[in-house]
Amino acid sequence: MILFLIFLYFVPGYTLTLVLFPNMKVSERLVFSGALSVVADITIVLVLNVVFKMKITSFTILSSLIVFSLICIAIWKVRSFVEASSNREGIEEVS
Repeated sequence: MILFLIFLYFVPGYTLTLVLFPNMKVSERLVFSGALSVVADITIVLVLNVVFKMKITSFTILSSLIVFSLICIAIWKVRSFVEASSNREGIEEVS
């Protein structure tokens, strides 16, 4: 139960800050992650209930938050890979 609450109130916001604010300090990221987690949780549950007419259970909430967090992590990794490769190309052209 404690892990579920930590995941509910921390992980989605933290992964969202990775995507939205890539250059943010870790201390700032931790503060924003709580607020963004609540916003992401409410938005995801509303979309599941209103748009997709799904019955909301703890399983659907947890699975949708896991999918959301994995999508955010994937976007962050792709963005950081693209930025790293463009930085390497810029360094090679200057040399």
